[in-house]
Amino acid sequence: MADLGQTQPMDIAFLPGRRVVVAKRAGGLSLYGGATLAALDDIPGVVTSGERGLLSLAVDPGFSHNGYVYAYFSHQTGFNRVSRFTCAGDLAIPDSVNITLDTSSERVVLGSLPDGNPNHNGGSLRFGPDGMLYLSVGDDKAPCDAQDFNSKRGCLLRFNPSGLPDGPSQTEPSLSLLDPGDNPMSGGPGFSRIVIAHGLRNPFRMEIDPSNGDIFIGDVGGDQAEEISCYQYQQGNMQLENFGWPWREGLVAGLVTCPGTAPSNLSDPIAVEPHGNADALILGSLYRNMGRAFDFGGAYDGDLFYTDWFDGNGRRLTKSASQGWVIAPPVPGQSSTTYWVQSLRQAAAWRQGCDGSLWFVQRPHWASPTARLARIRRANMSANTVTIVAGDGQVTNAATVFTQPLVLEVRDGAGALVSGASVGIEVLGPGEQMGQSVLITDASGRVATSIRAMDKSGEVRVLATTPGDVNGVTAELYSRRLTVTHTPSEISLRIDNATQASPPSISYFISAAFGTSVPLPTVIGPLCVNPFGPQSIVIEDSTGLFNFVSFSGLGSVGDPSLERSYPYPTSTLAGLTMQFEAVGFDPVGGWFQTNCETVGF
Repeated sequence: MADLGQTQPMDIAFLPGRRVVVAKRAGGLSLYGGATLAALDDIPGVVTSGERGLLSLAVDPGFSHNGYVYAYFSHQTGFNRVSRFTCAGDLAIPDSVNITLDTSSERVVLGSLPDGNPNHNGGSLRFGPDGMLYLSVGDDKAPCDAQDFNSKRGCLLRFNPSGLPDGPSQTEPSLSLLDPGDNPMSGGPGFSRIVIAHGLRNPFRMEIDPSNGDIFIGDVGGDQAEEISCYQYQQGNMQLENFGWPWREGLVAGLVTCPGTAPSNLSDPIAVEPHGNADALILGSLYRNMGRAFDFGGAYDGDLFYTDWFDGNGRRLTKSASQGWVIAPPVPGQSSTTYWVQSLRQAAAWRQGCDGSLWFVQRPHWASPTARLARIRRANMSANTVTIVAGDGQVTNAATVFTQPLVLEVRDGAGALVSGASVGIEVLGPGEQMGQSVLITDASGRVATSIRAMDKSGEVRVLATTPGDVNGVTAELYSRRLTVTHTPSEISLRIDNATQASPPSISYFISAAFGTSVPLPTVIGPLCVNPFGPQSIVIEDSTGLFNFVSFSGLGSVGDPSLERSYPYPTSTLAGLTMQFEAVGFDPVGGWFQTNCETVGF
């Protein structure tokens, strides 16, 4: 699908709206969207000797409004590190590759992961459905350290990056800031507070079940076997797991000896590949149907995939109630009765994408002279389409639910309504869906879902998809917000707004109150700032209700947004609190009020 040239792709990550990012070993990033391949700025400070390099990439769940991506890489300081970077551009526009990555925005999250040897780094960086960031870390060729959960080697980490401040920093934060609070050793001393499992050798690829948070780890073996282990996620009851390395490899005793005696209660792998069948296991996805264009269908839901780095043969595992994880029976079109897929040699990562396909990256090898990004997708899909029936084009205040639910309809190729069809919902921008992300159409072929605006302003796009519809449909909503900032000598306010009126002209009056105002009941709802109150003042008016006053001298007609500033003598307002609110008239939507903004000076 995309030629990556003579590069060494390492990992795949997905931006909201069907876009794919390829992380390359030397630090480069490529963005694929809408059949266009674009380059992003390189991750700085990456070293590539041995097996080192840019090893993995994770996209923040809030990327479409915060622009955050996280990288795991070998750094020139001599340590492996996790860093956060900030992107800008078309964050919330499906398929757009108009994105830039600011290399100066780097904030170190973990900066002291050992890199004493050039191999066994691991690892995969992935967000779980709980919003936590997970990292699988190799043993750094120090196998016995994998049994020490404070060694920072051979372990599975779970940490919370949401409390990190904005802006760049080259200083590793306190682990107390990253501690989720419900890890097995949360609140304890040292590194152990972000460890949830250990006893791993080289967990190069790890994936997380998006439906329940279970973590599947492909651990590259030594002399005897490759193994896949599962950490079962239990909210509120996270257990410390020991996967056995180096005391055990697969289901047999390991060949490496360490001081002391082997620990008891080791966690068994869910699948083992003896050497000869696989020599470097590359874990793929735990597959879930998500109402996307190329969903594989019910027969594949919950199945697990993996390949071998060297021969490119891949298997599909399914979970049996009586036998546990077993090789799934062959399906029509499968390349052999044993292998679900073949010829994926040197595939460094393969993951389920936002369209339901399995995406993968391959390095150049004897059968393929260039690296590539490609996908395995379901063929012969029904020609269904999803359309918007109601709810498009709404504007609401930040931190509130859009008044009208978004109603969607699915029809087949003949135009007939389809009941029982899955519809996937993805929200881009400062909004979030209330309820399940996969909906099922009713007898009338429809689904309805409510969308909530976050406490931020901007365009909220809701991408709806259904199996068989390659493009899906996008609803465009808007989160309106009044924002007030100040310096010791100036107050600045901004109203971010949208309208369907043409021209997009909105008349506002803006009220301010010292202290707390007594709310004023009105036909559009209670105003938190009573413009007639004794401690209140109207500072802008283009409606004529308050004699067209304008403290800025610029008036308050927005287009439909508005930005004004008000200087004041330094320290005049020190220690005071003020409330601000705007009321506007939209020629299409009528009267409305903004959020109430409280500011302390």
